Amino acid sequence: MRTVSRRSLDGVRRGIQFVAGTGARCGSGSQAVKITDVDSFQLKLPASPEDLEISEKIGYGVNHVFRSASWVVKITTDAGVRGYSFAGYPATALPRLRQILVGKDLFAVEQHLKNGLLRFGGAEHAVWDAIGKWRASRCTGCWEVRRPRSNRT
Repeated sequence: MRTVSRRSLDGVRRGIQFVAGTGARCGSGSQAVKITDVDSFQLKLPASPEDLEISEKIGYGVNHVFRSASWVVKITTDAGVRGYSFAGYPATALPRLRQILVGKDLFAVEQHLKNGLLRFGGAEHAVWDAIGKWRASRCTGCWEVRRPRSNRT
């Protein structure tokens, strides 16, 4: 049976508080950040003739100048934070994504999933990207680097 020290439990508690936004050094707690816009656009990467030939051989759809283009989802918040995902969806999915996300709390990820975001995994990645960027902008000095104690004397 493994014993757990009070010190290690305290570290777990501080980690949970950091993620939940209630840590004393990590801002003033979890405040409401609203999603103001969801956008989707296509990112086209130029490809050489050799790249196009290889893409055709392995079954990727290509056009004559660009390798298969990727869709990018961009989430914008009222806090000025933007989240991106390069596993996005075409513009035809935007009305449903906007219905699920715009005007809602950025941190209510479980509620977004229940409302239909589960079908749009790329958009969920963009939400998590925005959460991480918001958290990083609010937390300076939250990460402590602890050096392991050496048993050597």
